[in-house]
Amino acid sequence: MTKKRRIKEVVANAEDIVLISCLGDYGDCVVRPSRVPLFFGTPIMWSEELSRYLQIWLTFLGIGYGIRHESHISMVLVYNKMPKRIQIIITILTDVIMIICFMFFIPGAIRFVIDQNQILSSAMQLPMSIVYFVGPLGGVVYCIYALNEIIVEGKGLITGNIGSIHTEHEITHAMLRGDEELHEVIWEEEE
Repeated sequence: MTKKRRIKEVVANAEDIVLISCLGDYGDCVVRPSRVPLFFGTPIMWSEELSRYLQIWLTFLGIGYGIRHESHISMVLVYNKMPKRIQIIITILTDVIMIICFMFFIPGAIRFVIDQNQILSSAMQLPMSIVYFVGPLGGVVYCIYALNEIIVEGKGLITGNIGSIHTEHEITHAMLRGDEELHEVIWEEEE
């Protein structure tokens, strides 16, 4: 396994662990307030606030997850009918535009996080910078995934080896269909 692939795997695993933890805690915060007053007679004051903050974390970290799994909503009616080379060029241009947008977003988000450090949340008394730290973090994670996609697809365009570029969407569908031929080609390319 190459060092670059290992780093990508570590980032992806860390992201998955944080997302799963946030989702589990979010569900717990939504369900628990209805049960606690039955047993203890007093409601949990901070659960609604925590569930809001976890939803913010899920949203911003979900950006990178959606990119990694190519699961964001997209208009593919015309795109899928284009030649593979044009599809790759459009994908690269889209990623470049999004990275430029995030380059404007991230510095402002960092300044915002720093400004929020003195403000405490009402129920949990957490610095709001903890809540909003996920904004720049999600932007950086997105940029890492987008840069990786630009490099992989750019190499394919330069070398002319476009047929070997398989998206995670294609890989998933190949496995679900039981398309052993495509699945074997993908595994051979990764080694």
